[in-house]
Amino acid sequence: MTQLDQQLARLTGLRRFDTIKPGLETTTRLLAALGNPHQQFQSVHIAGTNGKGSTATFLGSILQQTGSLPPTSHSRQPKTGLYTSPYVHNFNERMQVNSIPVTDLELAELITQTQKAAAQHQLDPTFFEFATAVAFLHFANQDVDTAVVEVGMGGALDATNVITPAISIITNIGLDHTEWLGTTNEKIAEQKAGIIKEGVPVVTAETDPDILEYFAKVCRQKNAALYAVNDHLVATVTKRLLTSQTFTTRGVINDTFTIPLLGEHQVTNALTALLAWHVISPLPSLGAVHDGLAKAFIPGRLEIVSKNTFILVDGAHNDDGVKTLARFLDDYQELLPKPDTLVVGAKFDKDVTVLIKEITPRFRSVIVTQANFQPMPAEKLAAKISNEHKNVRAIPQVEKALTAAQQELTPGSMLLITGSLYLVGDVLKSLSRLKKKD
Repeated sequence: MTQLDQQLARLTGLRRFDTIKPGLETTTRLLAALGNPHQQFQSVHIAGTNGKGSTATFLGSILQQTGSLPPTSHSRQPKTGLYTSPYVHNFNERMQVNSIPVTDLELAELITQTQKAAAQHQLDPTFFEFATAVAFLHFANQDVDTAVVEVGMGGALDATNVITPAISIITNIGLDHTEWLGTTNEKIAEQKAGIIKEGVPVVTAETDPDILEYFAKVCRQKNAALYAVNDHLVATVTKRLLTSQTFTTRGVINDTFTIPLLGEHQVTNALTALLAWHVISPLPSLGAVHDGLAKAFIPGRLEIVSKNTFILVDGAHNDDGVKTLARFLDDYQELLPKPDTLVVGAKFDKDVTVLIKEITPRFRSVIVTQANFQPMPAEKLAAKISNEHKNVRAIPQVEKALTAAQQELTPGSMLLITGSLYLVGDVLKSLSRLKKKD
């Protein structure tokens, strides 16, 4: 085991959440001990139930091509940081500069430095507080112009909420992490709105009138302008392929764009990123924006990982994500092979009712497995699905589940893997190992 492996093992062993709701004091003190790296770059802050990772990726990619927020006069290529979670392949993905993940050597040194600061000041950070400090230190060390920062959970009490961004983005509101954020959309909206800062403009893709009015009220109190995407940009999809989709915009930007991410929801995420850029910075040639959107990629979101044996993976892990996946299967049914085999897993605390209703009936066979992190036991999830589906079996080991799925897959049909981003990460690693064995 390498030094970094040992460090990451200790890091992932830290508390995920406190027994009471986390606050900002520990993060603030830890960052102060590190020299307040988060104050050394501009930032964009993105909260929301779904879509925040993709929106962050779109905006980060645009900024790589177009420049910093606000534009600076230096002649070097802009440097854009991106902090997202969770990762799919490895921890390094969580913190990137110009789409390049932090290296193992850099990460090991960052962790060591952060551990020393925490120990010297007798701080006991949670996993996410520690990871956030590491990311901000990396961005400062790399002299980034702007960091696009995704909220981990909620907003108001999230460790990332120590930044004062150039713009705040709230993608949408839905039920997730209800044990921490509340059991209604209104309660969750209160937590997401916690990222709204005095005088900082806000862009949101939310469409619920009551929630929009709540956001407007908070923005009035904070003297912050509110921009709802639907009021400023409308898109019409003009071409759907299994490699990309093209859409035309009307409103504050009138043009045609192509993105490599699939699904109607990704058009909304792209519009959110476009509007945020438009609000905060004078638009340069839209050619650079085109390039940014066209180069954006985030793994594990409606990703087709194989076409010979058609394998689609998607990290849908809550009700809204599952409904989005179902809508994609309907919208793209003329382009996709017939659904045949489903490999599914879920986190231990997830309500899988919508998954069972919307996804499992589409497939002839269901194989239930479990990811490496806090999974619902495969036998338990299989029992739930068996109440509604006759052809279900549990294979807890991911690699064995994949092998079985590919062996029984009807030729020319679709294998879908979904239910958790942690599962998607394990699946992609297993597929790589299985490919090497062949």
